Amino acid sequence: MVKIRLKDGEYYHKPSGYIMVYDARRKECIPKHRYIVEKHLGRRLRPDEFVHHKDNNKKNNALSNLQIMYQHDHNVMRHKHETNFYGRNNPSKNMTAARKAQMRRLWIKRKRMYGSTGARDPSRLRRLGAVNGRNH
Repeated sequence: MVKIRLKDGEYYHKPSGYIMVYDARRKECIPKHRYIVEKHLGRRLRPDEFVHHKDNNKKNNALSNLQIMYQHDHNVMRHKHETNFYGRNNPSKNMTAARKAQMRRLWIKRKRMYGSTGARDPSRLRRLGAVNGRNH
C-alpha cells in the first residue's frame, strides 16, 4: 500500500465519491465538505454534527449546498427516501381489507399458540406464568 503524503489544502478523491483534504492542524485528511464548513464557522464540528449535501451530489461542495445537521435529523432525512415501511413503501397501504383481516387472524392464532411472550418453548412459558396466552 502506498501512503499518500499531502501538504495543507491538497486533496484526493476517494472511491466512495468524497473529496478528502489534508488539514495540517489535525495532521489528517478530512472530507472537503466538513473542511469548508469548519473554515466558514471558524471552529471544528462536533462528532454529532453532520454536513449534508442538499442536492445529494458529493462533489458539489459549494457553501450554499451544505447544511449542518445533527446525526438523528440526518438519519431520518436520509432514510426517508430509502426502502422502508413508511409512506408509499408501507406494504399494508396496498393490502385489501380481507388480507389485513387474514393477517390479524394469523397474529392472534400465533399469540394463542405461543403465549404473550411469543416464546416457542413451553417450559419458558410456564416460567413466565403464561400458558396458551393466559396468565395463571
